[in-house]
Amino acid sequence: MKTHHQPIDWPATFGAVADIAQTTAFVCAGAWTYGLFIKQRIDRKRADVSLSASVAARDDDQLLLRVQFDIRNVGHVELSPDHAIVKVNAVKYRGKAISLPTDSDGAPYNCDTVVGMWPELAICRIQLGADKLVLEPGESERYPLDVMISSTIEVVQVSAVLRSNDNPKGEYWDEFVIVDLRTAVGSTRTE
Repeated sequence: MKTHHQPIDWPATFGAVADIAQTTAFVCAGAWTYGLFIKQRIDRKRADVSLSASVAARDDDQLLLRVQFDIRNVGHVELSPDHAIVKVNAVKYRGKAISLPTDSDGAPYNCDTVVGMWPELAICRIQLGADKLVLEPGESERYPLDVMISSTIEVVQVSAVLRSNDNPKGEYWDEFVIVDLRTAVGSTRTE
């Protein structure tokens, strides 16, 4: 008995292989796009750092500056920061503004930037990794800090940097406030 073989339809075969390759490419591109743009954003650690400061007590020589440093996890994954640094810098004392550093054009920097050249009155390093602080999404933690400074200081800048070293590049979040100590008595003020 003689069997009859149909000839191979090469254009249809190549068309089917091309369809399979195109479908595979679309699936791979979709997975790559999901991983690059969506999954990374979901897995990205995000923190909201806020500061407030008020004068808790004052006498002729010194004043007690009460600083509230708050960390809130606003991401979708847990956050375990390593450490935070809170600094208090003098901006104005005895009615004299401490001159701002200038940029390369000679223009003064805006007060909306953290200026490390102002005299440092206090620095607090909070070792968060030592206590293994872990904030789940939506959780927050508050750190009250009391700093004694001279009563001749009228305006200060309080700045904070929160660092997480889980990532080889390191992640950080920062915040600062300018506080007029003449009007901040008994109140919390952030600008």
